[in-house]
Amino acid sequence: MYEAVLGHYDFKDTKTYRYETFDEDLEILTLSGNVSTMNEKALPHAHVTLGRRDFSVIGGHLEEGSLANMVEVNLTKLPGKLLKEKDENVGLNLLQLPRKF
Repeated sequence: MYEAVLGHYDFKDTKTYRYETFDEDLEILTLSGNVSTMNEKALPHAHVTLGRRDFSVIGGHLEEGSLANMVEVNLTKLPGKLLKEKDENVGLNLLQLPRKF
């Protein structure tokens, strides 16, 4: 990657995301997440771990506006649907999972 916009959610104080843009040469070490639906629209959610040239590592929620030359991705379709709804107590859109799997 050559530009990554990463977010971190503040559960304790503001209940909002803080974003930072990293404009440097980065290698994707891990990329995971899901694509759920909310209000009948696709809602991607991705976490990324990125390696720097000095071998240090940064990571967080990968946000729109991130730029990469190439990314290899493997998607797996799960049975059923992943649905999200806004949880006012937490301040996030959370997956609505059945009590029993």
